Amino acid sequence: MDSHTHESDERLDRFVKWLARHGFDHEGAWYSSSVRVRVFPDCQGFGFVASRSIEHGQVILAVPEKLLMSTRTARACNEVQQVVAALARLGSSALSDLELLNVHLVLERLRGAASFWHEYIDMLPRFYSLLAAFDEHELGVVPEDGVAAAFVALARSNRAQVTASFERIRRAFELAFRGSSEPSRQLTFELYLWAHCTVLSRTCHVPFDTVGALVPFGDFLNHEAIEPSSIVSTASASDGSTERQSRMPRLNQATGMYEFYAHRTFHEGEQVFVCYASSDNLHLLEFYGFALENNPYERVPITLPEPYEMDPSARTETAPPSRGNRHRDRRHPQPDAKPTRVRPVEPSNTTAMRRAAEAAMHLSDIFVYSNGPSFQALCALRIRAMDESELRRKLQWRALQGEEISERNEALVRAFLSRFNDTQRAILQAAHDAIVKHDATNPTGGVIDKRAVARIWLAGQLAVLDKLSRWLNGEDDSQVNEEHSDEQHHQHDDDDDDGTHDDGDDDHDGDDDHDGDDGDHDEDDDDEDDEEYDDDDSE
Repeated sequence: MDSHTHESDERLDRFVKWLARHGFDHEGAWYSSSVRVRVFPDCQGFGFVASRSIEHGQVILAVPEKLLMSTRTARACNEVQQVVAALARLGSSALSDLELLNVHLVLERLRGAASFWHEYIDMLPRFYSLLAAFDEHELGVVPEDGVAAAFVALARSNRAQVTASFERIRRAFELAFRGSSEPSRQLTFELYLWAHCTVLSRTCHVPFDTVGALVPFGDFLNHEAIEPSSIVSTASASDGSTERQSRMPRLNQATGMYEFYAHRTFHEGEQVFVCYASSDNLHLLEFYGFALENNPYERVPITLPEPYEMDPSARTETAPPSRGNRHRDRRHPQPDAKPTRVRPVEPSNTTAMRRAAEAAMHLSDIFVYSNGPSFQALCALRIRAMDESELRRKLQWRALQGEEISERNEALVRAFLSRFNDTQRAILQAAHDAIVKHDATNPTGGVIDKRAVARIWLAGQLAVLDKLSRWLNGEDDSQVNEEHSDEQHHQHDDDDDDGTHDDGDDDHDGDDDHDGDDGDHDEDDDDEDDEEYDDDDSE
């Protein structure tokens, strides 16, 4: 046993004894009645395995409410209140729930062994790979071009938000603890970033605030996505009693315990999971710090082209010189101007019809998934590829029903998707290969490496584009994503924080369901086959 493993064992032993002292129902230092702790080297941390068979719906683990760290315990902390008061004296905005719990965790860590949660905090990882943790040097491995630009932009935005929050809270720390030279009063960016990543990735849903609560021991549970049908809502019987409990982790107000439920049957010796959230890799990276290379719900965003860009064979014209240039040309003849593609001027009523059709869909899901473009993406591309004649005949209703408009229109849509695929693949593959080449000669030695996280994200995007190629070639018979569920069928041992974050309230999910308003549009029409359409066709 190496020194690192021995140290981990000692910390874990102290932690479980701390749980036992404060009412955790256990059977020995390493076991609870249903699960036991095990170190998982591949995920650089802890997890649970079933010590006996656990049936679907059964409680896996129950943690006493008094062990939770939340905004309730933060507001009861005198030092947190000093920081809150200092912010008010500075005229700064009040702390959000997230910031309040960040400050609480920072102060408890600085308190050291004097903190009630010392044994728990000692078990927390010291490094994370959430997007906010990427600095500019680490972001350099991801290109700022094409679909990869979303990764860089979101990481920078998250980092900027954390930095702004830190600067505001740092000034409050200086005012609240003025004159104190104790290390327990010194706030650094690295410490605040650590607290922010801990709270964002490890909190579990509680009914009394938006950010959730840190649940000691419960956050050892690793992630496994589940089917929507596996999540059973709480139902009430005719006598008012609860017939069946929710499958999502929850705070049981009757028992005062935070309970984690089995979303399926786990056999003895099998690792036990819960579901953090079901989403694409960018969301998982933003809130949990990991990505899934074979994520079946990964998606690639499409930037919709202008209508005139749908047809690359559109005529080219020589842009006429300005009036001033004409006079200069008489005195100083210039070489013939090269043909320049001129953006066609679309009739205003045609543009209005096109925009009205797109507005009826409330566009939000413009992505390529593992089984092809989303329903909305195909609708929007077909509408943008329509010519004036097709729009005047109001054939857009076909697109809103998921139908092809014409052979010409469909050929333009597929040609655009093919060009999109080729362009994005080249950008992503070059970045992916560069990371692989670097890592082959620069091993990380088991340390959390954000380059590896970025590589997995790039690989996930490439996997979706591979599926798009198959879809374009007719090699995949899967239906287009008319309704794309966010549920995954993938198991994941959290690479850096081994935590569980119940995102069941979908506060962070980026998938929006929009019910369209009635959107009949009257336009001039020269065709005798005028047909009215309702945006209900797009549902």
